[in-house]
Amino acid sequence: MPEVKNREFRYEVMVSVNGRWEIKNIYDDERESLIRARAMVHSETKAEAIRVNQNRRSPNGFTIEKEILMLDRLDAYRRQEFMPGKIDAVAVCQDFDDVFRLDSRRALERLLRPYLGVQSLTPTEFLHIGQYHRELERASGGLLLSALGTISRLQSQAMGIKHRERMDQLQKMADHIQRRASNFMVEVRKLPRLDKHSFQELEKKIKEQVAPEDFQFTITALVCHDLMEYRATFDKMERLIVILGQSSAAGIVILDRLFADMVMAPGVMKDLLGPQISLSDHLKRCVDVMRGDYMDRVEDPSKLLVVLSQLMTTGLMPESREAFESHVVRAISNDTPLDRRDANPDAERDRLNDFIRYLQMPDGTMMRDDLWAVPLAGRRRKIRAALLRGSGLEEIAAALS
Repeated sequence: MPEVKNREFRYEVMVSVNGRWEIKNIYDDERESLIRARAMVHSETKAEAIRVNQNRRSPNGFTIEKEILMLDRLDAYRRQEFMPGKIDAVAVCQDFDDVFRLDSRRALERLLRPYLGVQSLTPTEFLHIGQYHRELERASGGLLLSALGTISRLQSQAMGIKHRERMDQLQKMADHIQRRASNFMVEVRKLPRLDKHSFQELEKKIKEQVAPEDFQFTITALVCHDLMEYRATFDKMERLIVILGQSSAAGIVILDRLFADMVMAPGVMKDLLGPQISLSDHLKRCVDVMRGDYMDRVEDPSKLLVVLSQLMTTGLMPESREAFESHVVRAISNDTPLDRRDANPDAERDRLNDFIRYLQMPDGTMMRDDLWAVPLAGRRRKIRAALLRGSGLEEIAAALS
């Protein structure tokens, strides 16, 4: 590295994808790093932002980091921002409160994934902050209406009513939520803030200021408003643990909702658990968190996951647990080998049996047998079919597949 007054410089070109920053290139020359970062605007089509950090290290080893370039809300990425996602089914919402349920938020996350990804938002944040509704309406030219149309088409078939009738019902729910979120953005100036009060103090003050039926929405909106200061998903997670990890029952409910939303976002679980040598090891770490064994099984446990595991195993975060369970079910159900280094059917069968043993509780029963039975049977069937193909029994293998 070049030396300037006994100091060494290096330049990191970083890309943000799904709210997480990753180092793409490291340079000794500042000009070269800036040229590369600007060129990546056209090549990194999934990037939400690109930045260059200057790291200056003194002879005593002390390092100072400085951001020298930030390219945010990239045009190459934003072209995808207002394209609705796809869903095949969504639970029926009877009133606007149902929109805040986990299954409804999961559907919303899929429909608005490109937009939520660009903004690094969870469905819960989006539902509570009117500023995001207005921005989406101004820029998208009808993404929300398109999303409602998709939901209406699916739900009207399940309910046995006309599409237009269901669309009117959903529009009324959406209008009600938008009004509440917009009203909150007006009232927030008069409300206490989390940067000046603990959550318990905030909770007491809000109960004195709003009607009982508005308390849950308002207190959740205040937490989401506090998160507007943070862009990266993991910064938000750490902030939530600080303000809500040891709060009241109302605070834990909000923590649970937001964590469940974050876990549902693509790639977050992989980053949350850290790099694992195989899918099998990744799934075992998920089980450790759900079962409360995480801290004992990992050499350098994440403090964030330790808290999450403790709350999950005491039954205080049911939605986050369900999000973890859904992640494991999807991973078992897909075709990704349990270990890519040796994906032959015999080895895969041994690994699957090993994972099944890992799911067993100390009393010999399997952890959530009702949840894993179908995906495990499906993966076992695929392995058996691969073994039969290896023996030349193509017809029998095809029947199993």
